[in-house]
Amino acid sequence: HAKINLALAVGPPQSPSGYHPICSWFAPLDLFDDVTVTPAPQSSFSLDWAPDAPRTSPIDWPAEKDLARRAHLAFEAALGRPCTASISVSKRIPVGGGLGGASTNAAAVLRALRELFAPHLTEHDLVAIATKLGSDVAYFCDTAGPVPRHAIVEGLGERIEHTEAVGGAALLVVPPFGCATRDVYQAFDSAP
Repeated sequence: HAKINLALAVGPPQSPSGYHPICSWFAPLDLFDDVTVTPAPQSSFSLDWAPDAPRTSPIDWPAEKDLARRAHLAFEAALGRPCTASISVSKRIPVGGGLGGASTNAAAVLRALRELFAPHLTEHDLVAIATKLGSDVAYFCDTAGPVPRHAIVEGLGERIEHTEAVGGAALLVVPPFGCATRDVYQAFDSAP
């Protein structure tokens, strides 16, 4: 599932990582990508757009840069052994919309790999892997149900406090372009 930020505060970049600490109120959306993870004799990764995606854009990054693929590698590194799997992502969440599409897919991969290869791992264990991947990934590792709960997320995503759900509806406007997170944060840094 995608998420929206009901509120967002961004701090200055931290040295030496350059990452920005945040404090945000996340709420899940009904918009979601399909992520399929199955055991396989050899690992593979595929990524494409679902036929009903509200906006597509070129998938112009190599597979090894995709956060879902990197989550697979991070999971194997944390376990210290291979977990060979076929991973397929069918996207609906627009790229560059701040909706957490890459992060939610990475968390889905972590959750599926845990179920298939290491059911003894806790949500806390998944969060430890997730925080190394990106500040939104840990939020999506919420295992209380199929949809992540509303939460206040702080720091680099490692502090998560679940909140009551907010009633109402949100209208999601999907313009014909995306904004890369790195570019947005660099613009934020250069603003007075």
